[in-house]
Amino acid sequence: MLRMFGVSLVCGLCVIAAGCGSDIATVSVSGTVTVDGEPLEGAQVVFSPIEPARDGSAVASNGTTDADGRYTLMVTLTEQKGAVVGKHYVSISKFAEEEDEDSDELPEDVPDPVPPHDDLTFDVLSSGTDQANFPLSFSGSTESSSTPSDE
Repeated sequence: MLRMFGVSLVCGLCVIAAGCGSDIATVSVSGTVTVDGEPLEGAQVVFSPIEPARDGSAVASNGTTDADGRYTLMVTLTEQKGAVVGKHYVSISKFAEEEDEDSDELPEDVPDPVPPHDDLTFDVLSSGTDQANFPLSFSGSTESSSTPSDE
Protein backbone atom coordinates (compact mmCIF):
# COMPACT_ATOMS: atom_id res chain seq x y z
CA MET A 1 0.00 0.00 0.00
CA LEU A 2 2.80 2.39 0.94
CA ARG A 3 4.67 1.49 -2.26
CA MET A 4 1.61 2.23 -4.41
CA PHE A 5 1.16 5.56 -2.60
CA GLY A 6 4.80 6.39 -3.39
CA VAL A 7 4.34 5.52 -7.07
CA SER A 8 1.15 7.61 -7.21
CA LEU A 9 2.87 10.53 -5.51
CA VAL A 10 5.83 10.38 -7.90
CA CYS A 11 3.50 10.18 -10.91
CA GLY A 12 1.51 13.17 -9.68
CA LEU A 13 4.63 15.23 -9.08
CA CYS A 14 5.95 14.33 -12.53
CA VAL A 15 2.83 15.70 -14.18
CA ILE A 16 2.96 18.88 -12.09
CA ALA A 17 6.62 19.36 -13.02
CA ALA A 18 5.70 19.11 -16.69
CA GLY A 19 2.99 21.71 -16.40
CA CYS A 20 -0.71 21.02 -16.40
CA GLY A 21 -2.37 20.90 -19.79
CA SER A 22 0.84 21.38 -21.75
CA ASP A 23 1.56 19.32 -24.85
CA ILE A 24 4.40 16.95 -24.10
CA ALA A 25 6.55 15.33 -26.80
CA THR A 26 5.72 11.64 -26.59
CA VAL A 27 5.89 8.51 -28.73
CA SER A 28 3.45 5.61 -28.88
CA VAL A 29 4.21 2.77 -26.45
CA SER A 30 2.21 -0.43 -26.00
CA GLY A 31 2.91 -4.02 -25.13
CA THR A 32 1.82 -7.10 -23.24
CA VAL A 33 2.14 -8.26 -19.63
CA THR A 34 2.03 -11.98 -18.86
CA VAL A 35 2.58 -14.00 -15.71
CA ASP A 36 3.93 -17.50 -16.24
CA GLY A 37 2.87 -17.27 -19.90
CA GLU A 38 -0.73 -16.21 -19.21
CA PRO A 39 -2.09 -12.69 -19.98
CA LEU A 40 -2.45 -10.49 -16.89
CA GLU A 41 -5.75 -8.61 -17.04
CA GLY A 42 -6.45 -5.44 -15.03
CA ALA A 43 -2.85 -4.62 -14.10
CA GLN A 44 -1.58 -1.05 -13.88
CA VAL A 45 1.61 -0.44 -15.89
CA VAL A 46 3.52 2.74 -15.00
CA PHE A 47 6.58 4.09 -16.85
CA SER A 48 8.53 6.72 -14.86
CA PRO A 49 11.52 8.43 -16.53
CA ILE A 50 14.85 7.73 -14.83
CA GLU A 51 16.28 11.07 -15.95
CA PRO A 52 14.28 14.30 -16.37
CA ALA A 53 13.97 15.84 -19.82
CA ARG A 54 16.14 18.78 -20.87
CA ASP A 55 13.42 21.17 -19.72
CA GLY A 56 13.50 19.56 -16.25
CA SER A 57 10.21 17.69 -16.59
CA ALA A 58 9.85 14.02 -15.72
CA VAL A 59 6.50 12.89 -17.09
CA ALA A 60 5.19 9.47 -16.10
CA SER A 61 2.85 7.41 -18.30
CA ASN A 62 0.49 4.58 -17.42
CA GLY A 63 -1.93 2.07 -18.86
CA THR A 64 -4.18 -0.80 -17.81
CA THR A 65 -3.94 -4.28 -19.29
CA ASP A 66 -6.95 -5.81 -21.05
CA ALA A 67 -8.07 -9.48 -21.13
CA ASP A 68 -5.19 -10.27 -23.52
CA GLY A 69 -2.63 -8.57 -21.25
CA ARG A 70 -2.25 -5.67 -23.75
CA TYR A 71 -1.80 -2.08 -22.64
CA THR A 72 -1.24 1.29 -24.30
CA LEU A 73 0.44 4.07 -22.34
CA MET A 74 -1.05 7.52 -21.77
CA VAL A 75 0.63 10.44 -20.02
CA THR A 76 -0.49 10.29 -16.39
CA LEU A 77 -3.52 12.47 -15.58
CA THR A 78 -3.98 13.57 -19.20
CA GLU A 79 -5.66 12.32 -22.37
CA GLN A 80 -2.36 12.33 -24.30
CA LYS A 81 -1.18 8.97 -25.61
CA GLY A 82 2.39 7.75 -25.27
CA ALA A 83 5.50 8.16 -23.16
CA VAL A 84 8.52 10.46 -23.30
CA VAL A 85 11.67 9.16 -24.97
CA GLY A 86 14.34 7.78 -22.63
CA LYS A 87 14.96 5.09 -20.05
CA HIS A 88 12.11 4.42 -17.60
CA TYR A 89 11.55 2.53 -14.38
CA VAL A 90 8.55 0.26 -14.91
CA SER A 91 6.06 -0.68 -12.20
CA ILE A 92 3.40 -3.33 -12.76
CA SER A 93 0.78 -3.90 -10.09
CA LYS A 94 -2.60 -5.53 -9.70
CA PHE A 95 -4.85 -5.48 -6.70
CA ALA A 96 -7.67 -7.87 -5.83
CA GLU A 97 -11.14 -6.36 -5.89
CA GLU A 98 -13.20 -6.93 -2.79
CA GLU A 99 -16.77 -7.94 -3.57
CA ASP A 100 -18.17 -7.34 -0.06
CA GLU A 101 -16.96 -4.13 1.54
CA ASP A 102 -18.05 -5.33 5.01
CA SER A 103 -16.09 -8.57 4.81
CA ASP A 104 -12.47 -8.91 5.95
CA GLU A 105 -12.05 -12.05 3.86
CA LEU A 106 -11.17 -12.13 0.16
CA PRO A 107 -13.27 -14.32 -2.14
CA GLU A 108 -11.77 -17.77 -2.76
CA ASP A 109 -11.28 -17.22 -6.50
CA VAL A 110 -8.92 -14.23 -6.12
CA PRO A 111 -5.50 -15.24 -7.47
CA ASP A 112 -2.29 -14.61 -5.59
CA PRO A 113 -0.98 -11.05 -5.99
CA VAL A 114 1.57 -10.35 -8.69
CA PRO A 115 5.00 -10.64 -7.08
CA PRO A 116 7.06 -7.42 -7.04
CA HIS A 117 9.60 -6.95 -9.81
CA ASP A 118 11.54 -3.90 -8.66
CA ASP A 119 14.21 -4.17 -11.33
CA LEU A 120 12.09 -3.52 -14.43
CA THR A 121 13.24 -0.84 -16.85
CA PHE A 122 12.44 -0.04 -20.46
CA ASP A 123 14.20 2.23 -22.95
CA VAL A 124 11.61 4.17 -24.96
CA LEU A 125 13.13 4.96 -28.35
CA SER A 126 12.22 7.93 -30.56
CA SER A 127 10.45 5.52 -32.95
CA GLY A 128 8.05 4.30 -30.22
CA THR A 129 7.09 0.64 -29.92
CA ASP A 130 4.26 -1.85 -29.72
CA GLN A 131 6.58 -4.46 -28.20
CA ALA A 132 7.10 -3.17 -24.63
CA ASN A 133 6.44 -6.69 -23.33
CA PHE A 134 6.93 -7.91 -19.78
CA PRO A 135 6.81 -11.69 -19.28
CA LEU A 136 6.70 -11.97 -15.48
CA SER A 137 7.05 -15.13 -13.45
CA PHE A 138 6.06 -16.13 -9.93
CA SER A 139 9.50 -17.71 -9.63
CA GLY A 140 10.97 -14.20 -9.68
CA SER A 141 12.74 -14.31 -13.04
CA THR A 142 11.71 -11.66 -15.53
CA GLU A 143 12.74 -11.29 -19.14
CA SER A 144 11.95 -7.70 -20.11
CA SER A 145 11.88 -7.00 -23.81
CA SER A 146 13.75 -3.77 -23.13
CA THR A 147 15.28 -2.30 -26.25
CA PRO A 148 18.80 -0.94 -26.66
CA SER A 149 19.39 2.79 -26.73
CA ASP A 150 19.00 4.46 -30.11
CA GLU A 151 22.11 6.38 -30.92
